[in-house]
Amino acid sequence: MPARDADFLRILNEADEWEDFELLLRTLKEMHADALLLSMPLHGTELEMTGVSAEARKAYGAELNRLAEKYGVQLVYFSQYENDPTFFTDNSDHPSERAWMLFNKVLDDFYHQPQKSRK
Repeated sequence: MPARDADFLRILNEADEWEDFELLLRTLKEMHADALLLSMPLHGTELEMTGVSAEARKAYGAELNRLAEKYGVQLVYFSQYENDPTFFTDNSDHPSERAWMLFNKVLDDFYHQPQKSRK
């Protein structure tokens, strides 16, 4: 296991934000909201340079998927772009114009699809 994987996984698993996120998802489900989750990818190139492996980074997507399935919410996680420099505007996690175009396409498709096919 690369040097930083254990730290990354510990921080990921202990993050208080997961509880807040789950509360939001539970509320959306109780309200019968037709929700769509979009998630930027982790910045793979930057995390790799700090010693966090691709294998460890998969834990983030796995937790997103677990929660989306648990609460019946559609999820689009752009993990395939985590090492694509054209998806980010900087060395952080800010989306580029290209990323925004992809986000807009997903949102437009979601909005225009029949509600029955969303679940």
